[in-house]
Amino acid sequence: MARLRRQQVLTKADYTAFISESALRTRWGGVEAWREQLDRLIHSDEIGRRIRIIPEDQTDFALLHSWLWMSFAHTPPVVHVELKTGATFVHEAEQYTELLGRLDHVGIPRSGTRTLIRRLIERA
Repeated sequence: MARLRRQQVLTKADYTAFISESALRTRWGGVEAWREQLDRLIHSDEIGRRIRIIPEDQTDFALLHSWLWMSFAHTPPVVHVELKTGATFVHEAEQYTELLGRLDHVGIPRSGTRTLIRRLIERA
């Protein structure tokens, strides 16, 4: 239910998702489910939710958990971190802000991301 509510909010937010290339190559749920997931990423990018892939060869830093960096007009950024046993908010977000900059630097541009996802679908 919480994920559905987040999806509804994301249609109104300025949003970029950084996804590991190795995660995209993992066929969770079988080939058909995997293709549907990749198609959904393409569609999400086409309607304005930016999708960027982090190349497999970028191993100098690791993403150990999911997180959402949020900025607001009159407050410092805050990060929502999803952990194995729950979630928390981090209000001192400097390390995540730096990591976001690194992701933006090494991430494949949007056009290249769409091309890579389409190639994965074609080769399935």
